[in-house]
Amino acid sequence: MLKKSQVWIETVIYTLIGLTVIGLILSFATPKIAAIRDKAIIEQTITALSDIDKVLSDISLAPGNIRYVVFTLQKGNLIFNAPANEIEFILEDSAYTYSEANKEIPATQLNLGTLNVFTEVNKTTNVKIWIDYSGNLELTYNNLEQGKKLSSASVAYRIRFENEKIDGGVALIDIESS
Repeated sequence: MLKKSQVWIETVIYTLIGLTVIGLILSFATPKIAAIRDKAIIEQTITALSDIDKVLSDISLAPGNIRYVVFTLQKGNLIFNAPANEIEFILEDSAYTYSEANKEIPATQLNLGTLNVFTEVNKTTNVKIWIDYSGNLELTYNNLEQGKKLSSASVAYRIRFENEKIDGGVALIDIESS
């Protein structure tokens, strides 16, 4: 009887040791996995925003031009800030610090074309990537001087960009999404 109880006690102890080791490994691996995932999201978004910038520069040449872009948001928010003539991506509570903390990095320093980056580090890390079209383009959303925020979704957004007219050398670009 004593021999059987010893086997059960050893089994329980080895199981607890195994679970503790697995827990320790996961506690170190989970933050690294989250950082790698957020870094990939940021890099994919940079590529997508560069594509949007190219589309906008193409359609700004002639009134009546319309282009569509399919944009997938796994995490974060895409904001069409028409009053400020900016397109922004904000990744809140990021596990990855993309650039120098609490310092705005202009596009010229990052070799990212027209993209600007700001990584805010307080209690959480928020990464903002944006394109400023002030002086180059006049943005509207659904023909109104308003902003629109697209949140992460499992379905890709279909975004329509239309050059409505060129006024004084500045193209008026209307944005719609579905």
